[in-house]
Amino acid sequence: MVEYFLDTEAQEIEFEIARMRLRLDEEFFAHLRMELGQLRFAVSKTQDMEDRLIELEALQKALLEGIEKNEINISLLALLDENIASAHIGNQKKAAEFMEKVRPAVLKYMTV
Repeated sequence: MVEYFLDTEAQEIEFEIARMRLRLDEEFFAHLRMELGQLRFAVSKTQDMEDRLIELEALQKALLEGIEKNEINISLLALLDENIASAHIGNQKKAAEFMEKVRPAVLKYMTV
């Protein structure tokens, strides 16, 4: 999952974090911390290792900040509302109905 986030485009990262939020548990962050520790304390470091360390530190910071500030849930809900409105405008009734059913599930897991 770390590789997936590292390969995600910057403009998509917030959405992907929201989508994968339930999988961003203590086990995931423990794995991330372990890899960071291995890279930080490696006896001989290559440029690739230094680059990966920088990428992982930035990813960890983005994940933790997004979760702590609740920006992920708010952005996901806003995106969902925009898509529902667009579906109604585009006369895509089934898509709008489906997204309207998903919306309460998003609200259920939102923290204030």
